[in-house]
Amino acid sequence: MQSSTSWSEVDIEVDRLCVEHADIDSRTASNAKVFVAFAAARYPAPDDVGPGYYPTINFSWIEPFSVSVEVFEERYEFYRFFDRRIEIKDVDVSADQSFPEALMRLLDGVLLDPSLTSARA
Repeated sequence: MQSSTSWSEVDIEVDRLCVEHADIDSRTASNAKVFVAFAAARYPAPDDVGPGYYPTINFSWIEPFSVSVEVFEERYEFYRFFDRRIEIKDVDVSADQSFPEALMRLLDGVLLDPSLTSARA
């Protein structure tokens, strides 16, 4: 995975992954772009972005968030990692290519949590 420090670097990395990994199809790439465009205005940049379990793109926030979002052609998978368990939620891609409200709520609950954001600062 590629370590990222800003959303502009994340955007560049998504482009690079789509070129380097020909099996990432155009719908997955488009969904990843929708994700970046929405998330960049709302959340801290992920710690890592890279290929997921092909053909996907994975965005990961490490401590203190312990969250990943894997982008597929037809859905997003939200992963939240706890000490001895993982919460996994599937969120369908919106037909109109907008950012899915269900995914926003999941991410808001972690990435905008004041107790976690202050721990990261």
